[in-house]
Amino acid sequence: MKQKNLYLSSGYLNFESVVDDECPFAFVIGGRGTGKTFGALDYCKRHYDATGRPFIYMRRTKTQAELVATDIFNPFRPLNDAFGWTVEPFPISKGVYGFYETMVDENGMKKPVGDYIGIIAALTTFSNFRGFDGSNIDIIVYDEFIKNKGEKSIRDEGFSLLNVFETVNRNREFYGSDSVKLVCLSNSNAIGNDVFLDLQLVAHAEFMQKKGKNQYYDFGRGIAIYDLADSEISKRKKDTALYKMDAGGAFSEMSIGNKYEDYDKGFVHSEPLQEYKPLVKIGEICIYTHKSEPRYYCTFHESGTVEIFKTTAVEKTKFIRKYSFLWDAYLSEQMVFDSFLCKKFFEEIFVRS
Repeated sequence: MKQKNLYLSSGYLNFESVVDDECPFAFVIGGRGTGKTFGALDYCKRHYDATGRPFIYMRRTKTQAELVATDIFNPFRPLNDAFGWTVEPFPISKGVYGFYETMVDENGMKKPVGDYIGIIAALTTFSNFRGFDGSNIDIIVYDEFIKNKGEKSIRDEGFSLLNVFETVNRNREFYGSDSVKLVCLSNSNAIGNDVFLDLQLVAHAEFMQKKGKNQYYDFGRGIAIYDLADSEISKRKKDTALYKMDAGGAFSEMSIGNKYEDYDKGFVHSEPLQEYKPLVKIGEICIYTHKSEPRYYCTFHESGTVEIFKTTAVEKTKFIRKYSFLWDAYLSEQMVFDSFLCKKFFEEIFVRS
């Protein structure tokens, strides 16, 4: 597929170019201030004006959804200022809010006018919905889908996201309609984030980082990944006070360099397998012990007969109890991985168990 122009003349994200592809699932990773949310809501509002079809704006947690449903943190505020709109959030039901056009009544109070143009909800709320009629919804925007440091993981986050998609999409494709479009937006907080891990996207994101690519398409799975590392806005931010102060720091690399915070390539390289003997397998990874030195090699390549553990909670507990020394070896830098994804899978066994 021909590479797209991802930016408007202003330098901000051209959201229409993201929506207008053949992939129902799009992931946009970009630095701060590159217009991801602005572009998404601008498109969704204009799409509603043209079609009367609302959208879903989703955040990870109930607390985050409640925050953006307030006047001060309303994500439409900069668009209202820019275009003279009057879009404000109002509650629909418990844990669910709507974006509405508004008017000011005789008492100076803002009141919703007409139907909602969009729905605000948390992934943790929406994934539990049943019997929801989303047949009139074309777009789901999942904003800030990669959690920040210190935020708690959502159990089976990728599965929950697909459950939301299924709830909204239903069987519309059986009748010749296009599927709903899911666009996930975030800064590059972690390449090994829960959604990428659950949906098997880490290897694709790693490939893009290694090759310096900003667009990746898997048409078989209907997935597109866009990396806004070449954003003109990010380049201009390098000369601002914050990024001068943190030049070369992890925060700057994430915020404007679009480098994933957790993408550490240390101890990630191929090793000659003949120097090792198989030790154990858990899930997709196989761990080998060196024949003459106190170190280990973790790879997706399986060879020989080894003890095998599945990735259920019970099996992982059994594995950790018996092979806890492997974590000690990892912390002592005596473990080599054939890929970052393999390293992440190994870490997740111990950290998320």
